[in-house]
Parts: sequence; C-alpha cells; structure tokens
Amino acid sequence: MADKDIAGVRAAIDRWIDGWTFSPENPWSLDKFEAILDPDCMVIDDYGGELSLLYGHKDYAGIWGPMVAKYMKIWKILPEEDSIQIWTEGSIACASFILRGGGELADGTQAKLRQWCTFPMEKRGDRWIILKEHITTDPEYST
Repeated sequence: MADKDIAGVRAAIDRWIDGWTFSPENPWSLDKFEAILDPDCMVIDDYGGELSLLYGHKDYAGIWGPMVAKYMKIWKILPEEDSIQIWTEGSIACASFILRGGGELADGTQAKLRQWCTFPMEKRGDRWIILKEHITTDPEYST
C-alpha cells in the first residue's frame, strides 16, 4: 500500500465532502463531483428512510440538484477521523468512514446527520475516481 495512493484516495474523499458542504455563498453543484465520480457511478443511499439508486452524473444532478435547491440551505459534513479506513491494491481501492454533520433546511429547521460510507474506487491516471457510493444513514442520530 503506497502512501501516495492512500493520500490520493483521501484527497478524492475530501473533494466529495467539499461538494456536500455548501451554503448560499457556496452553492451545491455537480461540477464539484465530475472530476471524482465515474460518469456511471452507482449511488446507493437510504437518506430520508427510503432506498435510492442513482446511476451516473445525470441522475446525480437530476435527483440531488433539485433536492438540495428545494430542501437544503446550509450543509456541512466531515468524516469522523478515527473511522477512516483506506485499502489500496494497484489501481483499485476501497474507503470506508463514518460521516457526521448537518445544517439548516430551507424552512429553517436544523438537521443532523450520521452516515456509514463505503466507496470502491479506481485510479485513472493520477486521480482516484469513486465508482460507487454506498451510504447508510444512522436513523437513531439523524433527523
């Protein structure tokens, strides 16, 4: 396991987190994800108590873009540092971590979030690309 590869995987995770950290001054945008998500990235998420499956950039923008615009005002997330696990082998990697954060919804309600995340990844050139987002929400913590 090369330290350079681990750092590259962590950099991709940090860019993903940055994409999900937004405010009116720093709006959510698919542009933040295009360099780190495979165009056909599969997303498996249960946020809001319902399972959702998304396929690629088009679904990502078509579902998350309108949802963020309609329901979310400010959002900030961070991984729990001691939860981050990264495995690399050649051009493949898998990262898992616990995500915590929250923010303000469009109606002014404060929300909090805790999720378990697993990201299979592939190295393409000098970048690590997320092939799949598998996210499970902690219903006991999240609102």
